[in-house]
Amino acid sequence: QVVLNDSLGSIFTGVVTLQALKIKNIGFFYLLFQGTLDIDAIELHDLNGTLLKSEKLKKTREKDTTTHTEVDIDVSLSHLILKNTNVRIYDTEKDSLFLSLQNFNLDVRAIKIDNNTLAKSLPFVCEDYSIQSDSIFVKAGAHENLSIAQLSGNHFKTGMKNLHYRNKYSRTEYASILSAQRDHFDISIDTIVLQNTSLEAVEDQKLGIGIQKIDFKHPEIEIYRDKLVADAYSEKKFYSSILRESGLDISIDTFNITGARLVYTERTKEENTGGDIIFDDMDISMKNLGNTYMDDTIIDMNASFMNVSPFTSKWRFNVANTSDSFQFDGQLGFLDVQTLNQYTEPTMNVDLAGRIHKMYFAINGTNASSKMDLSVDYDHLAVSILNQKTKKKRKILSSVANILLSHKSKSASSELKTVQVNVERDRSKSFINFVVKNIKEGMTKVLL
Repeated sequence: QVVLNDSLGSIFTGVVTLQALKIKNIGFFYLLFQGTLDIDAIELHDLNGTLLKSEKLKKTREKDTTTHTEVDIDVSLSHLILKNTNVRIYDTEKDSLFLSLQNFNLDVRAIKIDNNTLAKSLPFVCEDYSIQSDSIFVKAGAHENLSIAQLSGNHFKTGMKNLHYRNKYSRTEYASILSAQRDHFDISIDTIVLQNTSLEAVEDQKLGIGIQKIDFKHPEIEIYRDKLVADAYSEKKFYSSILRESGLDISIDTFNITGARLVYTERTKEENTGGDIIFDDMDISMKNLGNTYMDDTIIDMNASFMNVSPFTSKWRFNVANTSDSFQFDGQLGFLDVQTLNQYTEPTMNVDLAGRIHKMYFAINGTNASSKMDLSVDYDHLAVSILNQKTKKKRKILSSVANILLSHKSKSASSELKTVQVNVERDRSKSFINFVVKNIKEGMTKVLL
């Protein structure tokens, strides 16, 4: 039995039981004469118990330390072995579960710890691992929790089953506690597979994370944003900038997402719960996702838009480019415009009618501005402006709007109407918001 309390300086308190603790072959000679601690193995068998985590103790310790912890010796551990671990850790300040491991087994090989690794987000490097576990629960942040039903594998191949990343609050509760807009997430992934992973020291005192291939199978993604909450005006960086400034060397050769469904819900009116934008049967292929490649990062997507219209896109950028230049091209197939009403009616009090036969767009931009070419083939387009309370058509306003609209794209020379727009980016908005802003301004120019 092991008792942890405040007097030991630990941020964890409580009692755990341990059937066996084995430490094998400590290299005292190298410790005395070279300042290197070599240990063949540390094994913990049947670690069980419940611990409490105190943020107050953590903050007290952080005040008493420098920017990062330094050690006078380098540590080399051939094996760290955890067998049949069952532990629950609770956050005392939040009165909630922080971490839970059930039947957790781990063998990490060739671990190295020194001042360089301790200064980084990851405190160690290793050459190999094997892992097997039943249920895992992690408090992923102030508002979200992460759980995994099963986890097993090694650095050649690791699989996860039934991953869930969810906000612990309902949509209504979450909006009531926010001081600025933030997305509400509910994500489930049936299967995740990682192939050929590595965690090692690289040049310039950096740590490197490498994965040859990642597969996400059948994700169900729900994102909700309540725009009645005050807007958030902090700068949103592009993904290329985030990767470039991460402080780690990241190399993911291939990242595939198959059979995904994405529902984005946006609320703008008090009287309803919001409108939906849906991408279904979504397959995404990403290549060179990281900050170590000379070649461009390329992201291809195929999906069904609003469950009815085929949509494809190609997104290309180079992480090394400090202006975050990018190309984003897309193509939309036949769309009955009425299907958009599940979004436009609750968010804008507008109903649409008509048909888009095809649409092409090509955006070239940076983190500051963009230029888009848009071509659309459409006909019979009409708009109805609705009364906010009764949802009945406001006939006079609708008639005026329809007089201003261009109802079809066909002309004597082409079935497509083509326009070009220049768009300035709002830096407080995301990359996806920037793409949508381009399409909105392009369609406005097409229709008026």
